[in-house]
Amino acid sequence: MILPVSREIQHRNAGDCKMVLFSKMLKYYGVEYTPAEIMVAASGLNFMLYKYKMGTRICFFISGRKFNLEEQFADKIGLNLQKRKYSSAEDKEKVEKTCLNDMIELLESGYPLFVMMDRFYLDYLRIQRSHMPFHAVIIIGYDKEKREFTAIDSLMDTYVYISDRIMIKAMFETSVMKTVTEAEYFYIRNEDAENIHKIDMKIGINQLVKEYLEEDGVLDTLKGTIQFLESVIEKSASCDNPNYINFMKYQVSMIYTEIHDQDYQHLFYRKLYFDECRRFFSKGDYPDDKKNEFYKLTEEDISLWGMLADARANEEKFEMVQALQLVKGLKKIYQVERDSIDCMKIMLETET
Repeated sequence: MILPVSREIQHRNAGDCKMVLFSKMLKYYGVEYTPAEIMVAASGLNFMLYKYKMGTRICFFISGRKFNLEEQFADKIGLNLQKRKYSSAEDKEKVEKTCLNDMIELLESGYPLFVMMDRFYLDYLRIQRSHMPFHAVIIIGYDKEKREFTAIDSLMDTYVYISDRIMIKAMFETSVMKTVTEAEYFYIRNEDAENIHKIDMKIGINQLVKEYLEEDGVLDTLKGTIQFLESVIEKSASCDNPNYINFMKYQVSMIYTEIHDQDYQHLFYRKLYFDECRRFFSKGDYPDDKKNEFYKLTEEDISLWGMLADARANEEKFEMVQALQLVKGLKKIYQVERDSIDCMKIMLETET
């Protein structure tokens, strides 16, 4: 039993696995939005910090987008996502069996499933194996004899096949960045896709401007991250504790890696977002001088993120200068993004 969802991946070079496959899932129900439109409408551009433990130390994972932007977008267009979560904190075996049975039942009822999993366990992937519990696939079928699921993965050109055993491990196992034994997926019912309304991109842009500039907003988080990195570097310069030096190297390397790896374009989602904003402003009656200023600022911002992504990607051995370059680059980005958002704010206020 295979649901008729095309394996062709659109927008493969823009966004990430979640955005690309969410766009594909919507299209299956006749709702067409690109990853860029989803991000702009849901004010999804961000700079977020998430804490996790590496041994006894607290480390930080950064994200250039909101984790839940797909759900926020669905809410904005009036689409009710049917979401299911399973916690194996009490009876792990029973919960995992229930999860599998529910997934098979929904597939047999004709519902493709948008499933979150840790790509570390997906042996069909040709990329370096590392724990990333936020990877998404669309499950479209199940073979009861082989006991395996058929899925679409935005990283692959063909259908992929995932056994029951691997599916459970990829959905439930904990890792460095996944601290709870909880699995989740969602699906869309035909009746929930019937009354979707068009979304006003301007509302999303206005919301992003607000979230960037407000107290404890995006810019404040970016500024706080810079200050945190400066304090770590300063302490490591006068510290002879090898464990602390290793922590500093790991934390800086992790930030570089996330800047490079999160977005298919390796630009921390900035090109995806700002290109769509430029299309929006080009169609409106906004001052030409401000539009030109916005274009230059966002091009500079995209270039700065690209340099940070390339800096770590081209280096195998960690050197202290990379930590200093990261701070220097983020400081430039902070000012350029503040100017870009201020420019957006002025344009939105002066539309004629």
